[in-house]
This record gives sequence, C-alpha cells and structure tokens, in this order.
Amino acid sequence: MKALCVYCASSDRLAPKYYAAAESVGREIARQGWALVYGGGKTGMMGAVARGTKQGGGRVVGVIPEFMKVRELAFDEADELISVITMRERKTMMETRADAFLALP
Repeated sequence: MKALCVYCASSDRLAPKYYAAAESVGREIARQGWALVYGGGKTGMMGAVARGTKQGGGRVVGVIPEFMKVRELAFDEADELISVITMRERKTMMETRADAFLALP
C-alpha cells in the first residue's frame, strides 16, 4: 500500500473551509487506496485529514512527539501511532514512511 504524507496545521483557529478541505483530502486518500502518514494530531487540519481518511475506510499512520502525546493531542483512532522524542525524528519518520507528499495551507 502506498502512503501519502500530508503536512498541515494543527490550529483550531482557521476558517471552517480549511477543515472541510482537509477532511475531503482524507476521504480521497482512502478512496484511492493509499494510507495517510501525518503528524499524529487530533486537532486542526491534522485531525480533519485523519478523520476523513478513517471515515473513508483508509489506514492512518500518525507520528507524534511524546510532548504532544502527553498533552493528549494524539489521534488515538490511528491504525498506527508512532511516538518520537524530537520534531526532527518526527519529520524523518514521516519522510521514510511516505511515497509522496502533500502540504495543505
């Protein structure tokens, strides 16, 4: 299964259209038969793309630093949630697990 790494915001302070677009991207990832690899968060566009992927029946792989996991910011519904220590480790893991990349606003 190919995996698409999506980089996007975790902020909850964006216009609703951005969350809707991220969720739509997630559903399309699943429809295409790809897995999602992303930052592992449950908030903002990160959470929206993950929920969209899951709603579409797709696989979600989150890579999250421990400090975010401790703050209960992880998307616990992920099929695989990888904990790392640093942001650099996070980016490296996401890069190695992905076949393609997409950056959302």
